[in-house]
Amino acid sequence: MSTRGFVGYKKNKKIRGWYNHYDSYPTGIGVEVFEKCLIHDVEQLKSFFDRIEFVKDDGAYENHKSIFDMDWAFDRPVMQDGGNFYKDGLFCEWSYLFDFDHRSLKVYRGFGKTPDRGKKDWCYKSVADGQVFYVNQVADYDFELLQRSDPHQVAKNLQESVSLKEEERERSNELAMEEQLDRKG
Repeated sequence: MSTRGFVGYKKNKKIRGWYNHYDSYPTGIGVEVFEKCLIHDVEQLKSFFDRIEFVKDDGAYENHKSIFDMDWAFDRPVMQDGGNFYKDGLFCEWSYLFDFDHRSLKVYRGFGKTPDRGKKDWCYKSVADGQVFYVNQVADYDFELLQRSDPHQVAKNLQESVSLKEEERERSNELAMEEQLDRKG
């Protein structure tokens, strides 16, 4: 099963990026994202994203599989435009956003039951049953700090932290449901 995601950038309040079909969790593609922050300074990262040609054409879809193998200092990739996929709280499980407006890397997680640290309009609303799944920010790393960090350790810590929070939230929801049933019974 695929772990879908989005990798992109924010510059002058505009977000652009590409869809990633598999291994989008922190210890998967997250490590590669963190490694790029270690290898390249902010200006090099900006330059890389400025060189990307985004197209609507499906012919560029496969390029997400090789973009992390490219030389981000020189290559000029052609990528299928990921559009607003980063806002899809059900299907976009992880997003990595190089935020050049704030000189940081933001990480987002889908499947949120409430708009925790996300944006209320970054969500998927089910037409069938009315359920809403939000995208929430789970991390915000300063670029300069990432350049002094071990990408594998950052990814592992993030994965563990998010997993613990999700487990705690699930336990809390279960307890709340039990209390409601006890009051009714």
